[in-house]
Amino acid sequence: MDITKLIFQSIITLLLFLQYAIKIFVVNYICDKTTKEAEHTNEIIHTFYGQTTDYEIQKEVEIFSLQMMQRPIAYSAFGLFNFNCKYICSVGIITTYIVIMIQVNNSRRES
Repeated sequence: MDITKLIFQSIITLLLFLQYAIKIFVVNYICDKTTKEAEHTNEIIHTFYGQTTDYEIQKEVEIFSLQMMQRPIAYSAFGLFNFNCKYICSVGIITTYIVIMIQVNNSRRES
């Protein structure tokens, strides 16, 4: 009875880990795409309103452009790290490195 309970708890733990890992990856991906699209906003505004003859609109576009250049959009977790695809890639690299280290350690024990 203890073995089945242990297996069941292990499966539940694994499923919860996968659930939260998928949530983290989805949030990182969405934040990265949103940041990249926000960077293009400045170009789009200049395309449509940059050639206008209205002085007030030109001034607003200029102020908005300066604000976008001085303070780029980035989503972060309390300033510790930015949510973007670089974080996802680094997690994959670290996981690959750990797997390689485990395999090397196991091959050293066998010989």
